Amino acid sequence: MQQNQVMQFTSVTSDDAMVALHDCDNDVNAAIDLLLEGDDQGKWQESTKKKKKPETIFKCPALLHSYFDIEV
Repeated sequence: MQQNQVMQFTSVTSDDAMVALHDCDNDVNAAIDLLLEGDDQGKWQESTKKKKKPETIFKCPALLHSYFDIEV
């Protein structure tokens, strides 16, 4: 019922209404105010780190051959 009230007044999805109600401890008026103010605080966002490429020890084939005593 609370979720429907929030959805009716703000025209948001049911998921957005649930998140707003959760963030406002199920206070309908506070949830409506939160959504109408356009606060993006309740939005989920994933953050990822860039993976580093493994650094090659031997960048020069000549060093590779001399390290492992390989003749070319």
